[in-house]
Amino acid sequence: MLRSYTELSTGTAPDALKMFLVRWLRPPDWPLLRGLADSSEPSARQVAALLVPSAWLVRASAAEARLRRLARDESPAVRDWVALAIAELVTSYTDGADVVRRWAGHSSVEARRAAAVGTGWAAASADTATARRLLDALTPLMSDPSEDVRYLLAPVAIGDGMLRYHPDLTLSWLGALASAPDPQTRWAVARALGSRSARVHQEAAWRVLAPLVEDREQEVRQAARLAAASLSPTLL
Repeated sequence: MLRSYTELSTGTAPDALKMFLVRWLRPPDWPLLRGLADSSEPSARQVAALLVPSAWLVRASAAEARLRRLARDESPAVRDWVALAIAELVTSYTDGADVVRRWAGHSSVEARRAAAVGTGWAAASADTATARRLLDALTPLMSDPSEDVRYLLAPVAIGDGMLRYHPDLTLSWLGALASAPDPQTRWAVARALGSRSARVHQEAAWRVLAPLVEDREQEVRQAARLAAASLSPTLL
């Protein structure tokens, strides 16, 4: 059925159909989830990824291992649904933030990317205690060696996610990281403060950003000055 509804533009079945199947199949038996995850159809692998949270209480370790394999999938659409599954784990289970911590420290760049994107999507539903745990878990990613991870983390997961829904907590966290010894972290702080959400808290954001405008590293200075211009052209 998924194959017959595959759209040429996306290479997968419509999202509405896949979400219907996820709701219909919850909770899955393990052979079904494993079969979908091993399918040659990317739509089936997407469904498998989003079924993982409903199998969590019974087979958490095996489900996480299966999800991590899907995080390395050749299909970007499947990898995006893995991040969606991470977001659901965070908002559905008390140990969901622990998954983000494990994935943020994983050797696989795809796992770290999923941790960043999933956290951004979970921000709207996370309570304050969970948000604090998520920010702690994401701290190592602020200096991640992969530019792909850092470019997603700072402006998207932090700027458009955590800063939008947990501004005071996130600004305090960014302020603590603004004096980090490594330039990658300071660059990421500046990038996060160049997001649209930072403009809503212009004064507080500028207090964190101001020292970075004169940072000793050119890349950090450039990111900070772009962020300042985004906050307000009069700041420079």
